[in-house]
Amino acid sequence: MESFAEKGDQQQFKAYYQELLAQRPIQSEIQGAVIAQLDYLKNDPIRGLVIQKFLAAKQAGVTLKFEMTEPIELQTANLLTVIRIIGILLDNAIEQAVQETDKLVSCAFLQSEGLIEITIENTASQVKDIQAFSALGYSTKGAGRGTGLANVQDLIAKQTNLFLETQIENRKLRQTLMITEET
Repeated sequence: MESFAEKGDQQQFKAYYQELLAQRPIQSEIQGAVIAQLDYLKNDPIRGLVIQKFLAAKQAGVTLKFEMTEPIELQTANLLTVIRIIGILLDNAIEQAVQETDKLVSCAFLQSEGLIEITIENTASQVKDIQAFSALGYSTKGAGRGTGLANVQDLIAKQTNLFLETQIENRKLRQTLMITEET
């Protein structure tokens, strides 16, 4: 997905989109409450990505919880960038949760007038320096890692309607992607 997002290859995006849609039948493996909440996501590529990450978390022994209380309609010109950011944040949270005792990732989608917030939270007992956290090469998972969050920062820096807030409190890492209406 990264390569066609950077190159703007619409054919590859369409193929990936169709692949995500084809994964819908495996929703039967997902708990009923999760299915009901995912119905609130009114954007098929994001719903497909979330289902894919839910199943990846389950396979890794991590519980991925979702919170949505109303329909979320994400319509933005930079949808590929948003999908890529959500994917990186969820991948990082799941990888970190595998190393923790609670093995839990929470993801909330909230929509208000002109703003969508996507918050991903997980235990991160090894993360202490929030400044170094997004630097290229920083990783708590070993050598040769640490490009994901630096990529997220680069992607956000190129957009006028995307913002990321990162907090560490009580050994919990909370990252909130804010998507504002485009002007």
